[in-house]
Amino acid sequence: MEEWKRKFYGSRQWKEVRNIVLNSSKGVCNTCGKLVIGKHSVHHSIVLDNTNYMDPNISLNPELLVLLCETCHNKVHNKLYVPSFINFKSNAINFDERDKKLNPPIKK
Repeated sequence: MEEWKRKFYGSRQWKEVRNIVLNSSKGVCNTCGKLVIGKHSVHHSIVLDNTNYMDPNISLNPELLVLLCETCHNKVHNKLYVPSFINFKSNAINFDERDKKLNPPIKK
């Protein structure tokens, strides 16, 4: 794990905000709506990296955090994420975790 990740995710501030999100979500996955039992993640909707993790408006903003079950979190990080502005059925585009396009749209 990169040093900045270890520092950030081990911080008191992160743990407090994480608990706020866990409590406000009432244990329900933001994506599938199922009650989260077992492994889960409080997920940043803006990907954190070594250039923005120190900005509390991004890294510690509860409005930019969601509770995800393990299955939904894995889908996001396994490149199955398609931003909401893309029509999945007609214009599927795969993105990496920094929203960089991985492949061109599929033409019909």
